[in-house]
Parts: sequence; C-alpha cells; structure tokens
Amino acid sequence: MTNSTEVATIGGDVVAFEAAIPSAELQKQLAKEMEGLRMPPPPRIKVPSGGALVFEVPTDDPEQPESVRELKAVILAHHAVNRYYERGLDENGGESNPPDCMSFNGREGMNRHTGEIRACETCPLNKFGSGRGGVGKACSNRHRLYLLLENEPLPYILEVPPTSLTGMTNYLVNLIYRRKAASSGAVTRLTLKKAENKGGVKYSEVQFAFAGRLDPEIARATAAMGAEIERRLAEYAGTEAMQGDPDFVPADDEASEAY
Repeated sequence: MTNSTEVATIGGDVVAFEAAIPSAELQKQLAKEMEGLRMPPPPRIKVPSGGALVFEVPTDDPEQPESVRELKAVILAHHAVNRYYERGLDENGGESNPPDCMSFNGREGMNRHTGEIRACETCPLNKFGSGRGGVGKACSNRHRLYLLLENEPLPYILEVPPTSLTGMTNYLVNLIYRRKAASSGAVTRLTLKKAENKGGVKYSEVQFAFAGRLDPEIARATAAMGAEIERRLAEYAGTEAMQGDPDFVPADDEASEAY
C-alpha cells in the first residue's frame, strides 16, 4: 500500500481498481482450513485522535502500522454500532473493558451482563445530554465500514466516529441519488480533516469523496462479498454483542468526542 490514491479513468466515470477478490477455489480451500474454527475479525484501520491527518493501517507487524493520508476503497457493507460503557478509560485505570451494552444495528442493544434487549431509540443513555457533564450522549454512536482496499483479498474495518456521521450520510445519499451507484459499486476516497469542538478539543473528521464507478464485472464481485459479510453479521451479531465485541479497543477519545 502507498500513500498515492490517484485513480485511472477507463471510460466515463469508471475507474481502474485492482481488486484482489479471492477465487472460488481459494475460498473453498479457506473453508476447509477453517473447519471448526471461527474466522478472525478483519484488521482495523484506526481513525486517529487529536486531529491527526493520517490513518493507521495494520501491516504484518502489529507494532508497525502504516500511516496513510488517503484511502481508496470500496465500501462492501456497513452498519451502525452503538456502545455504552458504565466506566470510562480514566475510571478503569486506563484498561479497556468490553462495553456494558452494545448494538450491531443501531436499533436494539444487548446488556452484556444480563442479556436484556433494549430499544436504542428510546434508551435514555442514547439521548443528548446523557453524557458526562450533560454533554453529548452516554452511548457512543458509530458506523462500521467494511472496506476493500486495492490488491487486498480481505476487507478491513474502519469505524466512523460520531463527529463524522453527517458527512458519511450525505455522501451515501448523494451516491445513490446523483451517481446512481451503490457503495459496493463505487470507489470511495477517504481522507481526514482536523476539527475542533466547542470545548477546544481537536479531533479528526473523516471525509468522503466519490472517486469513480467500478467496472461492472468487479462491481458484481464486490456486491457478492458485501452480501456474504451481511450474512455472517446476521449469524454472529448476537454472540458478539454478548461478548462485548472483544476485538474492539476504544480510542482514547471514545468518551470525549464532540457530538
């Protein structure tokens, strides 16, 4: 991967995208190897705190992520993720515990301790003013993107923070109405913009831009990958909610972002 995200136009608004989509034979071999095992979670691209302008993309060395200013990717699938922590990192000795309540669809959350299901829309912890000091929400509303990067056979996860949700929503709406394209059939350019909330806290805002349309053959393959991700989500979401999404480590500013 490089920091260059220049795209080559093939014709009209169709752009070149080197999609390393696994073949049917390779997927069959993977299924055989993983029999009786659970697929590991996709690697996570980190949105930095403090207003930094580079994404941290995992590499083969977990101690040496790659710093990337722009991402050129296909959004294979996406969904809301809500998390509530009774205690913040500062109250927990800096250690990260699973959320006490979690939702994988933004509609219903599950209490990790009791298994109780609660509607997110009416939950008092999901109301503005329920956060610390009466600011923001006690529950963090994020959106999880499954991104296919060029020359990568498996997707990455990027979680869009609350402060970037408006921009993401506007982008997806314009993609459908103006470009007549699904997110899985388009190449999206993601960058970061430095912003600051009313309290003077700097944060990084994710920016979305249309880079072009996928070749129809590739678009059919990416749509199929997205459908498979959604199938697996439906299968595992309840289990992961009870376990508190153990592969998630909250950002340092998880509880202090502007809303």
